[in-house]
Amino acid sequence: HRDPHQLRRQPLRLPRPRNRPGHRPRLHEKPLVRPGHGEVCHRRSAGYVDGPGTYQIAGGDPINKSDPLGLYAEGGHYYTTLLLALRVGFSPQDSFALAVGAQAPDEIAAFDAKETFLAARGASAFHPWNSSEENRHMITTHRAHHALTGGVAVLESDRAVESVLASTSLLHAGIQIHRLGDSFSHRREDNTMFLYEAGNGHLFDRTSPDAIQRRPDLYMEYARALLSALKVFAGNRGLPPSQLANTAGLAEIARRPSSLVTRWYKWEGSEDGSLDDLAIEALRKLILETARERGVEDEVRRLLSYKPENSSADGMTAEDLDRQLRAAVGDARTPAGVAELQPAGGN
Repeated sequence: HRDPHQLRRQPLRLPRPRNRPGHRPRLHEKPLVRPGHGEVCHRRSAGYVDGPGTYQIAGGDPINKSDPLGLYAEGGHYYTTLLLALRVGFSPQDSFALAVGAQAPDEIAAFDAKETFLAARGASAFHPWNSSEENRHMITTHRAHHALTGGVAVLESDRAVESVLASTSLLHAGIQIHRLGDSFSHRREDNTMFLYEAGNGHLFDRTSPDAIQRRPDLYMEYARALLSALKVFAGNRGLPPSQLANTAGLAEIARRPSSLVTRWYKWEGSEDGSLDDLAIEALRKLILETARERGVEDEVRRLLSYKPENSSADGMTAEDLDRQLRAAVGDARTPAGVAELQPAGGN
C-alpha cells in the first residue's frame, strides 16, 4: 500500500507529442501548437504553405500528391545529368540519352519507387517477410534503382559508379546514374552514413530528403561524383577531355531558398496559380549557356522540348515514355531502346 501523499508528489508525466508515426522531434525543430487545436506540429522550412493542419500538406492529398520540397527527381536526375554530360563533351544526342536514362526510374511505373510500393499493397510492404510477387519486385526495384538498401551510403555510391562505367549503352548508364543520385539523396536524415531501407524508404520523413535545396552539400557531392564518373565514361568511349568539365553554377542553385513548387501545387499570389521549379529553370539556363559555348545551342533547344517535370509515372510504361519522347523531340532524336527498358529482375 502506497501513501497517497507520495502520489501527489509524483511529477506529472505528459504523453510525448507526435504528428506522425515514429516521429522524434529534433533539436533544430521548434514545436508549434496549432491555435484552437492544442496539437503539436512542426513547421516545414517553406512555412505553412497549405495551412497549419496536419492533413493539409500537398493540397490536402498527401497520398496521391507530393510535397513540393521533394523534387530531387527532374532537377537532380534529368537536368543535372544533361548539363554535366554536355560539359564533359558528349554530343547533345548522347547527353540526352544519358539524361533520359537517369530520369527513367522515376518515369516508368515498373521502376518507380512509389508505384511499386503501392503495387505491393501499402501496409504489407512494411513487412519484409511478405512473399508476394509485388513485394519482391518492390524490394528489388528499390534496392537496384533507388539505392534504398539500408546499407552504408558511401559503399553504395561506389557500386553505382562502377555500374555506370560497366554499362554498355547510354540508356543503361543513365539508369545507373539515377542510382548514383539516389545514393546521396536517400541518405538518412538522422544519420547520413546510412541509406533508407527498401519498402517504407523515407516515408516518415516525407519527400524532404530528396530536395536539392534541403541538403545542398549532399547534392554537390553527387554532382562531383557524377562529373568524375562521366569523365571516365567519356574517356572509355574515346572522347577527348573537355575544358568545360566542371560543376560551376550548381552550388548557387542548390543554395537558393527552398521554394520549389510542383505542377500539382498551388501557390497563392502567382499569376497562373503555380510557380515553376526554380532549380529546373536555373539548370535549363546553365544547359543553354553550355550549349552556346559548344556551338550546339539549336540542337539542345530542340531536346529541351522534352520536359519530364510535366509528366507522371502513374501507370506509365516504357512504350508510353518512348511515345512521349517522340512527340516532344521527334523520332530521330529519341534514344533507341527506350520502349524495351525493363527494371532489375524484369523479363
